[in-house]
Amino acid sequence: SRHYRADVFQEHATPWKESEPYFDTSVSANVTGLVGKTVELLCKVKNLGNRTVSWVRHRDIHLLTVGRYTYTSDQRFEATHKFHGEEWKLCIRYPQEKDSGVYECQISTTPPIGHRIHLTVVGRFRAHKTAQNRGSGTCISPEHWLNIDTRKKDIVNLFEIFQQRETFDSICFE
Repeated sequence: SRHYRADVFQEHATPWKESEPYFDTSVSANVTGLVGKTVELLCKVKNLGNRTVSWVRHRDIHLLTVGRYTYTSDQRFEATHKFHGEEWKLCIRYPQEKDSGVYECQISTTPPIGHRIHLTVVGRFRAHKTAQNRGSGTCISPEHWLNIDTRKKDIVNLFEIFQQRETFDSICFE
């Protein structure tokens, strides 16, 4: 496997010059996925020109993809991109909790520039009526439920909990 140095990269939201590539930072930098359900990390690049987009996993400074070519032997990872589009996605099939961490979308400028995305992969969820019943996993309280992107089919769907017509103190992922 090949490794890439992440300490030399800079994060840029706007270009130095009009023709320089830059990241659309309106895309979420925090993604939550469910164990076993495909998760997509989205990176939008403006003015890419003849540059290349790569994905790097920070945990082990591992180069995962270059363009649409998958560089890692782990076949769960795949880069997707529509021709002439601005969206570059890193798809992770069958994610596990160990896949949680920082991933970076990078543009092959000199020096390379990058946009970091933090992925949290959580296990099955339980709803709790009282704080005393909380599990040891990651918990979200009702004020954060609306922040979950319900347009994504593979992200946790809270509809089944709301159908029970009960009040819950929190939802915890194990």
